[in-house]
Amino acid sequence: MKMKRYRHVKSIYGLLLVIALVCSMVPALPSSVAYAAATNLLPTSLTLGGNIKVSSQNSTRTGLHIGDAITWTQGSNTVYSPTGSNLWAAIDLGSASKIEGLIFNTSTDDVNAKIRSSQYEVSYSNDASLWSSLSSTPSNSAITFSPTAAGWTSAAIVPTAAESGTVFNATYSWSLVDGKYTSNLTFSEPITARYLLVNYTLKPSVTGQLGIGLLQILPPVTLSSSSGTFYKTLQNPLSTQISLDANTSFTDITNGLYTLVQGTDYTIDADNVVTFSTTYLNGLSGNQQLSFHFSSSQGASSLPYALTVVEAADSSLSPQGAIYIGTSPSVISTTMNLNSNRFESISEGGATLSASNYTVSGTTVTFNPTFLNTLSRGAHAFTFTFNQGNPQTFMLTVSGNPPAANIDYRYWTLQEPLPGGAGQTSQALQAGYADPYFYIGADGSQVFMDTAVGGTTSGSAHPRSELREYDPVAGENALWLPTGANVMTNTVAVTKLGTLNGVGWTTIGQVFDNDTTTLLELEYGYDPARPNGNIRILYEPSGINSIGYQYLPIQIPLNQYFTYRLALNDGVLSVYLNGELIFNGQTASPNQVVPPTHRYYFKAGNYDQTATNGPVNYIPYTVVQFKAIDVYHGPTASDNADLSSLALSSGTLSPAFAADIGSYTSSVPYAVSSVTATPSADDSHAMITVNGKLAASGQASNAINLNVGSNVIPIVVTAENGDTKTYSVTVTRASDSDEGSSGGYTPPSSSDTKVTSTDGKLTLTAGKAGEVSLGREMIVTIPADASGKELTVTIEKVSDTLQQQLVAGQKEVLASSIYELLKNISENFGKPVTLSFTFDPSIVKADQKASVFYYDETKKVWVEVPGGKVSGNRISVEVNHFTKFAVFAVDQTAEKPTTDGKQEASFSDIAGHWAEASLKQAVSSGIVSGYPDGTFKPNHTVTRAEFAVMLMHGLKPQGDGDALAELTFKDSANIPSWAQKAIAQAVQAQIISGYEDSSFRPDVEITRAEMAVMIANALKLKVELNVATGFADDQDVPAWAKGAVAWLAEQKLVEGHDANEFAPTASTTRAEAVTVILNALAMKSK
Repeated sequence: MKMKRYRHVKSIYGLLLVIALVCSMVPALPSSVAYAAATNLLPTSLTLGGNIKVSSQNSTRTGLHIGDAITWTQGSNTVYSPTGSNLWAAIDLGSASKIEGLIFNTSTDDVNAKIRSSQYEVSYSNDASLWSSLSSTPSNSAITFSPTAAGWTSAAIVPTAAESGTVFNATYSWSLVDGKYTSNLTFSEPITARYLLVNYTLKPSVTGQLGIGLLQILPPVTLSSSSGTFYKTLQNPLSTQISLDANTSFTDITNGLYTLVQGTDYTIDADNVVTFSTTYLNGLSGNQQLSFHFSSSQGASSLPYALTVVEAADSSLSPQGAIYIGTSPSVISTTMNLNSNRFESISEGGATLSASNYTVSGTTVTFNPTFLNTLSRGAHAFTFTFNQGNPQTFMLTVSGNPPAANIDYRYWTLQEPLPGGAGQTSQALQAGYADPYFYIGADGSQVFMDTAVGGTTSGSAHPRSELREYDPVAGENALWLPTGANVMTNTVAVTKLGTLNGVGWTTIGQVFDNDTTTLLELEYGYDPARPNGNIRILYEPSGINSIGYQYLPIQIPLNQYFTYRLALNDGVLSVYLNGELIFNGQTASPNQVVPPTHRYYFKAGNYDQTATNGPVNYIPYTVVQFKAIDVYHGPTASDNADLSSLALSSGTLSPAFAADIGSYTSSVPYAVSSVTATPSADDSHAMITVNGKLAASGQASNAINLNVGSNVIPIVVTAENGDTKTYSVTVTRASDSDEGSSGGYTPPSSSDTKVTSTDGKLTLTAGKAGEVSLGREMIVTIPADASGKELTVTIEKVSDTLQQQLVAGQKEVLASSIYELLKNISENFGKPVTLSFTFDPSIVKADQKASVFYYDETKKVWVEVPGGKVSGNRISVEVNHFTKFAVFAVDQTAEKPTTDGKQEASFSDIAGHWAEASLKQAVSSGIVSGYPDGTFKPNHTVTRAEFAVMLMHGLKPQGDGDALAELTFKDSANIPSWAQKAIAQAVQAQIISGYEDSSFRPDVEITRAEMAVMIANALKLKVELNVATGFADDQDVPAWAKGAVAWLAEQKLVEGHDANEFAPTASTTRAEAVTVILNALAMKSK
């Protein structure tokens, strides 16, 4: 997702490309607009019929004008037709360029634009024949035009009526600039195009005037981050990367009137990464608004950067609260992320807790159960204080026994059991609050009790009248109606509900689905001044008649309204309740307007207090009434992913189209070299792609080139709710020799619906297989279920300049181009992705081999990918992540470390390395070896097989490894002979195991999580599963590895990377592996 950014642009308004449309409107929008780009790809010289083409003009007005907008009158001119038509303008940029978006305006205001046009579509192409097919002479009559039908690729379709929004592949906004309705369009992913076409669709039967002025075509000039926070106690590095187009250069950075000094206040590297110096940052405080400045042939521009400098980062707690039930006690603890602060104390209500009430182990605070059992029921706010930064609050709710009654909880219920039970003799009340109570009676019914505004109620407090349910939809009582209870069906006076000594009444509305409804979300307020007087939500999270009731507190101050929301499990229903106090003599008007498919209940009741142990002293009661329940249904997203029709430009579908049939065949003669498909969606909100390209419903797709033989064309329909359905058409093109033969041709059926692309960009629906390539130079093959999300993959060849920078100082010789692989998701692939490269065999010498490397962006080094398979001038490898990749020629002799026992620890590449001493110790101990060429390669990654060998060499297990049982992994044949004994020993000692598919994957790089578990197993530790690790990316650490990671971190055997992240899926270098093994062996020997 791109961040939204605003740039200040100079010298732009002098450029307007205008064509006629017909349109005008009124909402008061801002009189200025911040543009989203710094430079302009629009040519400074425009020639009608040359690099500009327009669809229409009349006899008195041209279709092009620079410096002012053109408007056309209706009159005898027929450019605008009352039956509806299109108006378009197209531009030749001169060369293919990356385009981030467009800014253009109409010649009229927003009212007329909305009245007279419905949408505009931006299309693009790099095909000169499409540009040539556009007429160079504008028409004087109305035209109807479909860019996609003409072969153009649609980039975005934008409505004119909505002020802003998100459409497929773009976000947009409209505003008034100098009285003109101006559109700012930004693509989600930049497009690459030489030719652009903007096509307006006019509304039928409307007259008027409209022109369009094209102001800017925007190249992608961005900052990777537009803001940052520097903590002086953390001294955290702060940087952002500038992405520049070819026409723009970085100038400087300013902070107000001060211009930052490059090399002193900041540095900028070859990748345009700007890093602020800590010396400069330490001299600032508070909020700083920096500006990055750029220059180009179109003028100067800038991008804002919001910098915040604070003394210390706040600490945090995880979790931030808990529920404690004394009769079923549990461990109550929280982990502090100190952020370089120091924990000092815990307090409640201003009183500091004794240190004996809790224990601190590392960063985890655990409350003493003895202390918890002394707390009163209700909510407790514990304040954690630190030596700097803001205090943090831990909310603890103390509850009693869950109700034992077995009640159908398809709906929610308000409840709080009396502290002393139904037979308690007195209840202290708090002035200023009205406290409604519910509890479960002996017969399983729900009963109501209210309390006095203040004072103490003496004697036996219990309800005399019980609440009953009424179903206004069915028009009858839902249950029963005994004497003393009243059903409220209309506006009624409160006094009519009272009985002898009655003091008030309450109503509660309920809305629920006919099926089981479970409470998923609750929003509520907390009043620290009144922690023990709560209304609780009682809900059953596991469905009907289950065990596991839970309480959540809600505070209701007297004479105030409260609101909370229940999000139910059908995904679209929310219930809002507004509480209001009702007094004797007042009236209530319940709202009973609800959807007919849902049941709506009112409960009404009153309370009669009877003295059994003497006189009852009370003052007038107030009762909370839940006055209105409004039910909101969000728009239900359609799951309709059907086509209503499908046709090809050549050939006939077999079988005939039907929405529930997914696979079709067709045959065409050799003379037909391409076809288009015209799919129509059954639901207008559905999106269609044909052969991986967006297609408009009911219109012809882009032309699809056909090879001789079978050609599979996937047509993917995405419903409004995200569901997808794929139709497959296999078109068989006859060979040249088949022409004129008698009889028909029956094409073979195919179930292969793998989506392919050869232009370096591919979008796959979740779980779909695909293949994307740049010609044949670089091919990425993605298996099915490699990602559970929609996936967009891009291949970009690195420029020659950057390529030289990336290989500078590299010992190995580059044997291919460098490719950068990008994807729209941050997580690694769930299944290995295959990369295939062509390389230059002449570069690889006789004593060398071709090998694939990836570029480690953090360490700025090239890392070899193991397991490469060479066939001719191609090499393929499997990976689970994307970055920059290339093929290098490497020495054959350096393929594996030597295995001849102990070595002299002298290597040419470890002097000054942070792990130099550890590396020498490990080599001398026979744990690891160097390479025959005299190097150690400390930054090379370690495979699972290599790590197993290192670890077992360090452990030196007793027994004859050759006598171990044969390895039974399904890929045991791939385990190198030099690693088989160590792996067999590790398996037998339960140090390492295979994957769920019974494979071992010896050549796969070992992850940090796997390494941690192997070390813990080697030390025979009994670690807890799924415990907090204390790292910032704890949620990314697999549950099976959390106990091992937490223990190793506590023992200082492993440390986090930047920002205290463990990086569980990151690979491990030889230096890191050696260091961890030595530290573990040292601990084992103690």
